[in-house]
Amino acid sequence: MKILEIFEHNTPTLDNNDYSILFNTCVSFKDLDEETDEVHSLLKLYNKFYDNVIKKECSDFLQKSHDYSLYRGMTPTLPCAVKGKTINILQKNNTFNKRKPADTAVNISKMIDDLYELKTGIRYRTQNVVFCTPEINQANQYGYPYVIFPVGKIKYAFMPEIVDFSLWFYENELPNIVKRLNNPLLNQLFDPILTDYKSANFSKVTTALQNIKQNIPTNITKLFFDEIQKSLNKLDIVHNGDMMDAIKSNDKHGVEIMIQCESYYTVNALFLKLLKGNGPNKSKPAKYKVNYEHSFKIG
Repeated sequence: MKILEIFEHNTPTLDNNDYSILFNTCVSFKDLDEETDEVHSLLKLYNKFYDNVIKKECSDFLQKSHDYSLYRGMTPTLPCAVKGKTINILQKNNTFNKRKPADTAVNISKMIDDLYELKTGIRYRTQNVVFCTPEINQANQYGYPYVIFPVGKIKYAFMPEIVDFSLWFYENELPNIVKRLNNPLLNQLFDPILTDYKSANFSKVTTALQNIKQNIPTNITKLFFDEIQKSLNKLDIVHNGDMMDAIKSNDKHGVEIMIQCESYYTVNALFLKLLKGNGPNKSKPAKYKVNYEHSFKIG
């Protein structure tokens, strides 16, 4: 295997920084697929990093997650990471105090955030949180799947019945609300983009929601958002409960989990798959196919 490029790239300061190659290296899918000797050398180095760093810095998470892998879909950050050809192995990420929603309309995100704050004291949509899932295919919808390891003491929340809040709201609850209200103006605004929603564009629905006050009279808008609030109020929120309830819910595929932390490590799931029962995946390897836009698939 040829190391494609080496970069100085925000490598965390460690007592004995033997691990910079894990943070600064991109490897090709071909090398991973063939499991070359060089890849196995990187796996051994990662195991050392896991034992000496992750077990120490992420012990609270490891205990609360029962050592199960949680995934997050991400875009690789190293310049050498080329979509469909190469991946970076390991990176460390900081969370943001005022996170902006990636897909959900800002006004809807604020409503659910207000509900989280009311029930837990924490704004789990925006306040130093990382979104993750036990379902690798769910993560794959948002980018390459990475296994996450939050650093330090964590707090977390999840909804036992909600696999992905944005998908649940856009695909299920919003169409139901529009149908229940049966207002001609709301129907005119939403019907064209909610019909056969799975083929519709997320951004069209988000734009309609964020600009609704410009297109719909105030009294109807208030009725619309009151109905949304009623739906949100019915949601069950678990705060700092047994994380296994999130991991094993939804017919054992798991649901979206929001973890509050200052920072977290991410390790490429394809790389970890090669551990074959060693390290953080232990005897719980990924079971679902993942489209990496090349011939090698997790499964």
